[in-house]
Amino acid sequence: MATGKKKNNKSASHSKRVHRTKVAKEAKENKGGKAETSLQRVERRERNRKIGIAIAAIVFAVIMVLSMMLPSIASVFRQNQAQNQAETTTDDSTTESATTKTGLEGVNDQYRPLVEADEAKLKDDPNNLSALLDAGNQEMNWGYRSSMYATSDEDKNASNEHFNKSIAYFDRYLAINDSKAVHVDRALCQFYSGATDEAIAYLEDYANKNSDYAPAWANLGMMYESKTDTAKAKEYYNKAMEVDPDDKYGTKEYTQQRLDSINSTEQTENITKNEGYTGDFNSDVSNDATKDTNKTNTSIKGLSDTLNSKLEQ
Repeated sequence: MATGKKKNNKSASHSKRVHRTKVAKEAKENKGGKAETSLQRVERRERNRKIGIAIAAIVFAVIMVLSMMLPSIASVFRQNQAQNQAETTTDDSTTESATTKTGLEGVNDQYRPLVEADEAKLKDDPNNLSALLDAGNQEMNWGYRSSMYATSDEDKNASNEHFNKSIAYFDRYLAINDSKAVHVDRALCQFYSGATDEAIAYLEDYANKNSDYAPAWANLGMMYESKTDTAKAKEYYNKAMEVDPDDKYGTKEYTQQRLDSINSTEQTENITKNEGYTGDFNSDVSNDATKDTNKTNTSIKGLSDTLNSKLEQ
């Protein structure tokens, strides 16, 4: 009996050690937490399996999306690279043209590629407003710049042809999108080409229909001043300041300069009527004119609203 009891105690002790070892192992697996049952282990393993499947699916999806996007990303990169290279090439060619060529030839080399680029766009899309507007502005600037170097009748005719082309582009633009600033620039093209009366008629008609647009009145003042009609010039300069008291269009400084110039000239002329004047009138007038030219040459080119508000498209 004693021997049997010993064997039972030994067996019980062994079972307890095995049980404690199993519990300790399960506790370790559970990171010090409460020992989980076999059912909980099965559920945990099933959850882990599902999570693993889900993660694998997400990784696969991400890889697929990236593989589809990579060609597009590469394409965009190539386009940006090509654009930057084109811009660098254009800048280099413009700089080279400006440094190696001067006068009329340099002006032609500067504006020709700009206009040709716009014309290429218009060939594919005749109603491209941006290209129409830019082509009109480039032809206008081309004509004005080339007129500064025109010495022969042929050069002058070529310069006027640029103004005519500019008017044609502006008319196409206005047929699609009405713009106050483009109307003013159209009239300025007429004025620069020597058709002053036509420019005044066009701009007066437009200004009377859009009386709150100060640049139209300011440019009319400039055109009448060029005809030495100072009374009409002052009327329109003052009109420009009247309709734009807050200087919304940036005409105040321009019109004030022109009014000061006219008033200064009239005061100088009045000096000759005073008996005490003994100076050289012609010399004084010439000096005043030189000072005024140095102060501002805006009246030569007029006031284009594109310098202030970039046009309301």
